[in-house]
Amino acid sequence: MAAAAGSGKTAVLVERIIRIITSVDNPIDIDKLLVVTFTNAAASEMRERIAKALIRKLESEPGSSRLQRQLALLPKSSITTLHSFCLEVIRNNFHILGLNPDFRISDDTENILLKQESIDELFEEKYNDEANEEFLGLVEFYCNSKEDVILQDMVLDLYNSCISFPAPEYWLRKSAEMFNLKGKDIKDLDYLNNYIDNVLYQMGNIEKCSAKAINIIDSEDTLEPYKEAYLEDLYAIKNLISKGRVSFDDFIEGINEFDFVKLKRCKKDVNKDKQERVKSLRDDIKKQLNNIKSEVAQLKSESIVLDFNNLYPVMRTLCNLVIEFKEHFERKKEIGQLLILMISSICVLRF
Repeated sequence: MAAAAGSGKTAVLVERIIRIITSVDNPIDIDKLLVVTFTNAAASEMRERIAKALIRKLESEPGSSRLQRQLALLPKSSITTLHSFCLEVIRNNFHILGLNPDFRISDDTENILLKQESIDELFEEKYNDEANEEFLGLVEFYCNSKEDVILQDMVLDLYNSCISFPAPEYWLRKSAEMFNLKGKDIKDLDYLNNYIDNVLYQMGNIEKCSAKAINIIDSEDTLEPYKEAYLEDLYAIKNLISKGRVSFDDFIEGINEFDFVKLKRCKKDVNKDKQERVKSLRDDIKKQLNNIKSEVAQLKSESIVLDFNNLYPVMRTLCNLVIEFKEHFERKKEIGQLLILMISSICVLRF
């Protein structure tokens, strides 16, 4: 359900839940339903509204054992936040996951400290391994002989991104393999295809601006001397778009060779207002085309292949480093949990 705040989502959901648990043909007990929200306040509000709705129904049906049963089951129902539900699943299955039953969720401050300790220790291990040329090359690539904090921040950012996926290690390895051109055609690269689509979208906007200028010229006889140049511009822009749909190399070559036709002079009685409008549109078109030209000037299939071949080992090493950090951080959290349990046990024995 997607709707703005205050649009009645909770009321609709409560009504649906009441309909399900009081159904005559196929009733379902409320403790068999899973209702998740994003905040504790929303979960409490949901539970309270369901209770009120059930009480109102009981007032009209005072002898209903079905309604009384649902009110009795309501405190045990799974109306909670998404995070709380996931935590409950983990606690109920800790033995399958290989976790200590007394585990707890670390707070933000603890996580920050543990992450920094983990990455410092991991980098120290890597530096001490003189045979690890891939790691040293990664430091040189991103840090340029300066502090490695840039690379550390990158590893942390990638870790924070990947853990939102069901299989973070798979996602990382797959991301690195996107740079591996072995056995692939350059046209299969999602990166390049997305970039081409974006450039052609911009070219489509430029084409619309050019057509708009011609419409203004057609509406004003005194601007007739401009029409030939603007039509040539429009024809060249359409030709570039056609090339881009077939061969990006041809598009790059075409846009690098593109030049605007010089405008002819208009007579003194020209409509100044419309003249400024069409000139402004042409200036805007020139600016947009020059921006695209500067972006793609050095972009050729050969250079893309070379860049990807150079980047693949770097990306692979970076993703492997994030995976190692993930494993190091998880071990440190487990050790931290054991220490907390030991301290707790000592305190219990003493008191």
